[in-house]
Amino acid sequence: MRTFILVCLFEGGLGVVAWSLGWLSGYSPLTTIQLTWASLVWGLLGTLPLIFALLLLERCPANALVEIRRVVQEGLVPLFRGFALWQLFVVALLAGVGEEILFRGFVQGGLAIFLAFLNVPSAQIFSLFVASILFGVMHPITRTYAVLCMLAGIYLGGIWMWSENLVVPILVHAFYDFFALFYLLRGSRPNPHSGKNEAAVCE
Repeated sequence: MRTFILVCLFEGGLGVVAWSLGWLSGYSPLTTIQLTWASLVWGLLGTLPLIFALLLLERCPANALVEIRRVVQEGLVPLFRGFALWQLFVVALLAGVGEEILFRGFVQGGLAIFLAFLNVPSAQIFSLFVASILFGVMHPITRTYAVLCMLAGIYLGGIWMWSENLVVPILVHAFYDFFALFYLLRGSRPNPHSGKNEAAVCE
């Protein structure tokens, strides 16, 4: 339970940091949040390409991806192994809310407005890539993992630009994280027949 609380405080704290930075700068990262049935549908549909990519990459024998799986098995699986299903959902939801408000809502949105004020060409595209690079840098499990997170950031930022509703990338992020955590931990439970833990596979 202590680990669960600490993870929740960290992920949820990112949203608080984003809101605080927005308050200090005069730009609210919450301006495009609109919870609607349409946003829920698009959130679910938008998760499917990420899940497909996860399942595809998990079967790729490339050394860089094998290294990601090894590092996550040794570092991430023990952290979440004791979590109940509802705890995984709460963590995933807080990660979606906190990280999207910070990276998409504040960094991408705030930078786009600032660059547009300076008449910088393609301000929205530039801010999309800056926010996505920072998103990758903040996930330094391995270099390849950081690059994959950067690409995911471009995808999430693009969804926000298309939908003009921050709820959509929040839901995509949360639904994907929940699926990935469940998928990651599915083989880490003790096997009552063999008495051993099956190998876990990560995104």
